[in-house]
Amino acid sequence: MIRNEVIPVPPIEVQERIVAELDKINEVVEDCRELLRNLNALAQSLFYDTFGDPVSNPKCWTFKQIKSLLSLKAGKSIKASELLNHITDGYYPCYGGNGIRGYISKKSHHGLYNIIGRQGALCGNITLANGDFYATEHAVVVSPLIESSPYWLYYMLSALNLNKYAKGVAQPGLSVGVINEISIPVPPLALQQRFATQVEAIEAQKANVEATIAEMQTLLASRMDYWFND
Repeated sequence: MIRNEVIPVPPIEVQERIVAELDKINEVVEDCRELLRNLNALAQSLFYDTFGDPVSNPKCWTFKQIKSLLSLKAGKSIKASELLNHITDGYYPCYGGNGIRGYISKKSHHGLYNIIGRQGALCGNITLANGDFYATEHAVVVSPLIESSPYWLYYMLSALNLNKYAKGVAQPGLSVGVINEISIPVPPLALQQRFATQVEAIEAQKANVEATIAEMQTLLASRMDYWFND
């Protein structure tokens, strides 16, 4: 079937011009993604510089069990038919075991929350959700029981590598009961808040970069359509 398909073949100089244009857009996108990776690395480095490794605890913060610090509650199940795979008005991000599953017309939470994926190969992953969103039964929403910074908590939970506590092979799962028994070092709130201020500045830069990526991807789709579908 493919062999018999008829396609337009422009002159070689036009082909080269098309490739050069599309490659340039892709280069900008890749440069932006590299910048995002660097900004993420900067925030992570800042966490370790400020608080030290949470396992070895070189700064001798007091250890406390997670169940005394956080309330962990899984969301509710939904039907796959309720989800859209793209953002649209009146729909909200829907978080599952591996981050955003799609977009749904209802919401279960509002605010800045850490979410732990509890099912699947990537269970134990940490996502920071902001605004209105819906959490499924495979997403554990973290609510602090004491005053703490969500940004500090995000990097602390990420550093714990919770995936190592997962059980099962075909479909790994993470138990809330197991997470609750883990102890973590808790630094002073003032230090958490100072760290959060620095991370917020990094997040603002990331938002600008992500906006540029979205613009470039829209431009790429437009130019692809121009060259190949007209």
